Amino acid sequence: MKRIPGATYRLQFNRDFTFRHAGEILDYLDDLGISDVYASPLFQAAPDSTHGYDTCCYGKLNPNLGSNEDFDRFTQALKDRGMGLLLDVVPNHMSATTSNAWWLDVLRNGRESAYAEFFDIDWRPHNPALHDKVLLPVLEDYYGKVLESGKLRLKFQGGEFFISYYDRTFPVNSVTISADKKNEPVSVLDEFNGTPGNARSFDKLDALIQRQHYRLACWRVAPEEINYRRFFDISEMVAVKMERPEVFRATHELTFEWLKTGKITGLRIDHPDGLWDPKEYFQRLQAAEPPPPYIVVEKILSGDERLPADWPVEGTTGYDFLNRVNGLFVDGFNALALDEIYREFTDNNSSFAEMVYHSRRRVLERSFASELNGLTHRLRAIAAQARSGRDFTFSQLRRALEETAASFPVYRTYITGASAEVSKQDREVIQKAMRVSASRAGAEPAVFEFIERVLLLDFVGELDDAGRKSAREFVMKFQQFTGPAMAKGLEDTAFYQFNRLISLNEVGGEPEKFGITPAEFHEANRVAARHWPHSLLASATHDTKRGEDARARLNVLSGIPFDWRAAAARWSRMNRNHKTMVGDALAPDANDEYLFYQSVIGACSTGGEKEDPKTFRTRISAFMLKAIKEAKVHTSWTDPNAAYEKAVEDFVERTLAEAGNNIFLDDSRSFARRVAFFGRFNSLAQTLLKITSPGVPDVYQGSELWDLNLVDPDNRRPVDFAVRQKLLADLKKKFEDAPTAKSEFFATLLRDDDAGAVKLFLIWRALTFRRVQPDLFNRGDYAPLFAQGAKPEHLCAFAREWNGKKIIVVVPRLAFGLTEGKEVPPTGGEIWKDTVLMLPESRAGNSFRNVLTGETLTAIHHKENAALEAGEVLKNFPVALLERI
Repeated sequence: MKRIPGATYRLQFNRDFTFRHAGEILDYLDDLGISDVYASPLFQAAPDSTHGYDTCCYGKLNPNLGSNEDFDRFTQALKDRGMGLLLDVVPNHMSATTSNAWWLDVLRNGRESAYAEFFDIDWRPHNPALHDKVLLPVLEDYYGKVLESGKLRLKFQGGEFFISYYDRTFPVNSVTISADKKNEPVSVLDEFNGTPGNARSFDKLDALIQRQHYRLACWRVAPEEINYRRFFDISEMVAVKMERPEVFRATHELTFEWLKTGKITGLRIDHPDGLWDPKEYFQRLQAAEPPPPYIVVEKILSGDERLPADWPVEGTTGYDFLNRVNGLFVDGFNALALDEIYREFTDNNSSFAEMVYHSRRRVLERSFASELNGLTHRLRAIAAQARSGRDFTFSQLRRALEETAASFPVYRTYITGASAEVSKQDREVIQKAMRVSASRAGAEPAVFEFIERVLLLDFVGELDDAGRKSAREFVMKFQQFTGPAMAKGLEDTAFYQFNRLISLNEVGGEPEKFGITPAEFHEANRVAARHWPHSLLASATHDTKRGEDARARLNVLSGIPFDWRAAAARWSRMNRNHKTMVGDALAPDANDEYLFYQSVIGACSTGGEKEDPKTFRTRISAFMLKAIKEAKVHTSWTDPNAAYEKAVEDFVERTLAEAGNNIFLDDSRSFARRVAFFGRFNSLAQTLLKITSPGVPDVYQGSELWDLNLVDPDNRRPVDFAVRQKLLADLKKKFEDAPTAKSEFFATLLRDDDAGAVKLFLIWRALTFRRVQPDLFNRGDYAPLFAQGAKPEHLCAFAREWNGKKIIVVVPRLAFGLTEGKEVPPTGGEIWKDTVLMLPESRAGNSFRNVLTGETLTAIHHKENAALEAGEVLKNFPVALLERI
């Protein structure tokens, strides 16, 4: 029988948060209702890694996290509490540094290395200078300048020669230094290492470097010359050929040992879209003895895309749910108003779709030119064999392929070389991409028709067996290519350019879609209940662009467009003098300024938990620097504009300065407090929906209190667990000591909650109930419920039922409109008036207990059906979890 987690808690392990630290909070997590710790990667990573995704050895524990004995004690402590461990596994890539022994061996021995085929290296690229070599784009400047400056040196240590460059070292193949020289290493160093200012003195060292199985190059060379597949465009991460059986065995031996001994109880698979054949990979996992009890995958779904039904996994890591539940609290009625405000402020009429297209074109041209050229050479060879493609030139095919990738509507398709079958979903994706790309390009339609046939494996007898094999390999390589292009163009570029409402700019999100209705939310939940009932449900992750409660706050802006317009315009006037002329324009530009104001509102503290002003300025400044670099409009990581970056930094410092009479700071804080008041109810509602919807709720570390983080590294800051442990203990005692009528307890909790105690209370009560009713949540049916009366559009509710057990979940939405702008909780009959929640049964009289508050309610008769009065359901607390008695 599969072990399905009840609720997971994501921990980011690193040298500052080790197994010992994790062991100290297990009692707290257990008390909170967590069933499984969900761990970041634990295998040996690069020495200075802060995240673990740069794996160096799959067969060893990361020593920065603790010893094997520490790990054993930690996993035993989990077992003692009946808790599990969900492990984040990174099968797509490894660290491309010499800390990785496999990579080091490849650099030393080239194609003769036992690991030469472990990595996705093109040993025979189109550039003959790179035949049988690996390009290492690690130098700060062009190779000749770096060499002649003396920064590349031959050194001898531990009985071996190596090339040093600052703190990096590169191996020297033993056969490239003659035997007689090895006996006198000191004399050799003097002979090879040149003298800066004397170019000829570096000839021998240059000749030695050229005899190695790698080519040292300037980092700017990577986009056009790189000859190994990377993780996105990060040259320090090299892709692994996980499709090869020997690679799979070597990388999973320790994982399977941990599964067999029960040290881990599930797997979270990172970036499956990078794999050659994800389905085959998951099948290999399931063929292990024993198979993993629980597997979820970090798959980003776009639009109406669905997870392939034949993948033997439990579901995704939850970005699909995150965006659904977030959209529920965006007021779609005001979409046009927010459009107008954004255009008015920024004077930008570009649509989001246009931004995405141009962003993807940019990253294809500037970051993935080498990969695109390699694909085009493959396609040209296929075209040369087919009479319908024989006359297409390299440049024609490259332009068409670039357009196709730029227009791809999803991250990738999943066509395999094992079968000529193409799924209905994949066929529709490819046909849509070809229609859009052909219409944009204005090029010869026959080129796009040919590419479409190749991508659909529709060869119609034009290719022989070898040609068909080449075509299938091209398709699978293309599938590994579109994901990085989408991610870099969409998530890491367009999401920082389109700032209409930044709470919608989330991984897996569709910023152009302005909210969803309760009916749409329910339909997605019904599909999940039928097909993926154990998928993770996330509301924040280590990769989200902003914290879950920052998004919940910002969603309030969708309900107050005119207040928001006035505030943004007012602040712009106040802060005009804080801008700087860069070239012939003021910086930051209006679009970056608009992003700044939203970021301040979303991330600033508003009450007793007030953050140190300097710390807040530092956080916002770091975020804005990252945002403008990712947007790639005025500056970027590869082409920095120091003047623009300094202007933005100065703007943040001046506008958020505590000194003097800072009217913007006072005004923005006042506005933020008002937004935060209503945002709290969005937060509580999304929290309860996450805990009770079909799937497994996940809590990201620290987010059991208000999560106002920005994108990483801000959201990976240390968590103060001592504060959380004490707060939970205090809450439990106060709740238990409160009289039977607990209305005063809840009134105080809602009135005085600056730190997030109300959210912590909700999580504790809901997860505690979920723990004692696992079948109801793992297997229960899902039925939407709808309201009638004065304010039905402000209610979202559903029922879960299994084997006679039934619960009803009720949450408010769009709280500002619900309370007509009054800063009062959305509770009681005065707010809800005659709104009733309709129940499917016709008989009144059924009784329900509110799990969160302990109150008992009885269904009334309303229009020939049973119903619950919203004002009674939400009498003392703004969300409800009702258990039928």
